[in-house]
Amino acid sequence: VDFLKFQLEEIDKTSLVKGEDKALEEEEMVLKNAEKIIETMEKANFIFYEGGLEQASVRDSLNEVSADLGEIASLDRRIEKIRENLKEVGYQFEDIVNEIVKYKDEIDLDSQKLKEVEGRLNLINSLKSKYGSTIEEILEFRQKIYQELEAIDCSEDKLEKLKEEVNSLEDRISTISRNLNINRIKIAGDLQRMV
Repeated sequence: VDFLKFQLEEIDKTSLVKGEDKALEEEEMVLKNAEKIIETMEKANFIFYEGGLEQASVRDSLNEVSADLGEIASLDRRIEKIRENLKEVGYQFEDIVNEIVKYKDEIDLDSQKLKEVEGRLNLINSLKSKYGSTIEEILEFRQKIYQELEAIDCSEDKLEKLKEEVNSLEDRISTISRNLNINRIKIAGDLQRMV
């Protein structure tokens, strides 16, 4: 019983959540590679908005092509359609760049957070080595232990009630036995006087 209680407490104190391990593994991957991710995002942002030493930025190139197409759009309706499509690409491009900047700003270089994530993963993996290969299996094992302990507690409660009933019956039998003995002595005395 003590070992079952220990196992239950060990699982309960971790407050496992289904799918938590996968989310932590993903977070760990990002945290371990945060520097590289930020560097890549900054490079992309620079290329898109600033360009390089000898080349224009992607934004400037899109704007230049759009302007050039605008100058000749009146010559053919199909060119205007191409220009409109290019404008749509430009809007999508701006959205992508905004996503890149937002993502880069959300990346955390906090080594303490990485240690916390790794610690939590180590704890989960320790439980996996003892109680199941997934969080779901661990939680199923926990439920099984809980039910076993409940059954044991119910058995102990039933045993205690049975002991109380036995004690009560013993007390009643003792009282009845005393009363019978008193009545027997009284009747024996009455019989002796009659003889």
